[in-house]
Parts: sequence; structure tokens; C-alpha cells
Amino acid sequence: MLSSKVFFLGNCQMNRFSHFYNTFTHPARKMDRAYLSITPHYGNYIEDVAIKNLEEADIAIVQLVLSDFIFSRENVMAIRGANPTIFVPYVYLKGFRRIERYASKGVQRIDGSDIVLDEVKRVGHREAVLNYMKGQVKGRNLERFTRSLEELRNRESRGADIKIADYISDTFRDRVPCQSINHPAPHVLFEMYNQIADIAGFTKIDAATLPPYEIGRSTLPQGHCALSPYCVEELGLNYGAETHWFATMNRLVRDVVQADTVAAQG
Repeated sequence: MLSSKVFFLGNCQMNRFSHFYNTFTHPARKMDRAYLSITPHYGNYIEDVAIKNLEEADIAIVQLVLSDFIFSRENVMAIRGANPTIFVPYVYLKGFRRIERYASKGVQRIDGSDIVLDEVKRVGHREAVLNYMKGQVKGRNLERFTRSLEELRNRESRGADIKIADYISDTFRDRVPCQSINHPAPHVLFEMYNQIADIAGFTKIDAATLPPYEIGRSTLPQGHCALSPYCVEELGLNYGAETHWFATMNRLVRDVVQADTVAAQG
């Protein structure tokens, strides 16, 4: 008789959920577990093996993809049929930090660079850097962050079983919601996983009882970004800036300006 299996298909966020299942499920209740990346741009992506796991798994927990893609929601449901499948939205939060370097489909980008470049057009390269670092240029944090939450709610409404946008909206002023644009903070990941656990009958996580070691293992890497005092003010946060904000933000702003200078020269 084949052993029972749970299959996790997604990006780095889903990788953490797979880790939570393996770490926090009581051994007597644990099924065989498999995880694969949903995209060739991240981790261990093996298309035919992923399809086989989707066909065989008793429970599949899948990152919600709505675009035309082999692992779109529609295609996954065609493979899974009536077998239990839990779709999880991809959490992607722009605007919490005013400027941030991130990777999208293998390409390095700087979110918030358009704001810097608008100031460059107004006053030139040198003055733009000074004005930005002095907080004289608004980062439009709340506008951008609110838009990210609305986009997340829209994805949730189109077939997600897990809902997290309202939780983030209710807590972000008291607890940092993300390590980077696409790396939710541990408390957000725990909330999402506990919703999965409610549906699938898994062991839930009591974060208050976790030792520092387990919190550390549950945390996705910090991005190349920093929460500045200007972000704190614009977002109305009830906690302070990250201590490394000046050096990190200064480097990112100068990288944007340098790239613009090179482009103008050639």
C-alpha cells in the first residue's frame, strides 16, 4: 500500500510551510512530505516530478498562480480533480520600505527607483541624493503599501483558500510585516500556515512557545533594504527604524543615480 503524502508547490514562502509541516507535525500524524519550486527562477524546479506529485499526493498545498502557466490554478485543478488542494496567495508587499533591491524572474530591480529619478529630473543627480537622504522627498510608502494590499486581496478573491491581507493590514503598524518585498515576517507566515493547518488537519503553531532557535529557522532572509525614520513617519508605525537604514538607503539611492548617469552618457 502506498504511504500517504502531502506535497508543497511554490516559492520561498511555500518552502517555509513545508518546513513548518516537517518540524511541528507530531511524528505519529506525519505523512510523507515533498516540496518543489513552482518556478524555474527559484530553487528546485522539476516540472515532470511536480506533475507526478500533484497526481499522487493526498493533499496538495499550492501557490496560487492566475496567469497562463503550467501550474496555474486551472491547470492544477485539472490534474488534482477532487483531491484536496489548498491554494495559497503569494505575498508581495511593495512600499513598506521606501527603496529596496529585489529579484523578479531572475532580474535585479530597485523598487522605489522611480521616485528617486523624478527628483533627479527636478534638481539633478547630486541634489537628488541629498534631498532624498534628508527626507525631503516623500517615498509615498502608505500609497504603495496600500496598493500592494489591495492587489493581494484581489488575488485572494480569485481562488485562494488562505486569506492574509486583512491580517497584515490590521497588524503592520505594531509588527513588521515583511523582511523584504516577497519575504513575509515569521508572524505572517505562522498565521498563513495555521489557516492551512485548520483546513488540512495539521498541527498548528503556537508561536508564543517557540524558542529563539525555531523563530530563527522560520525567518526568511532580510532583503537589501532598510526601514527608515521616513518610512516610520509616513506609515504611522508604532516602532522605530532599522539601525542600518542610512547606509543601506544611501547605497541604493546612489546605485539608482549612477545607473541613470551611465544611461545618460551612452
